[in-house]
Amino acid sequence: MAKRKAKRRSRPRFTGINIVNASEAFIQANWITQGFTNTDPVAFLIGKTSGGYGNLSGVSNIGANRVGLTELLGFGNQSAQANLDVVIANVRANWFDVLVKGAVTTASFKIGKKLFARQRRQINKGLKMLGAGTFLKV
Repeated sequence: MAKRKAKRRSRPRFTGINIVNASEAFIQANWITQGFTNTDPVAFLIGKTSGGYGNLSGVSNIGANRVGLTELLGFGNQSAQANLDVVIANVRANWFDVLVKGAVTTASFKIGKKLFARQRRQINKGLKMLGAGTFLKV
């Protein structure tokens, strides 16, 4: 009789939070919202477009008008179409900046992940020893 093939055991997938991927996502969200709406991601989501948080990317020459999510949905002083026109004007003015920042951010994180793989592995081992390895990863 022929020998049966053994079923491969699948490794459990990590379902927690990867800090490096979360920081990359926030940085990408920052330059996208900065280029398109002239606000940072937090201000874009909560609708606070003046004071308090400052400019997270340090760029001050992006667009003259700021637009938050509430304004885009039509809850602000202007109509949703007027605010969409502001976003379109910002995109036309800043499309090259956004494109370059996107390429540089993606490339930087890919290179950084490879360069610091050994250090990240050691940190993840430490997190496992502390018991945080099931929900947190670097």
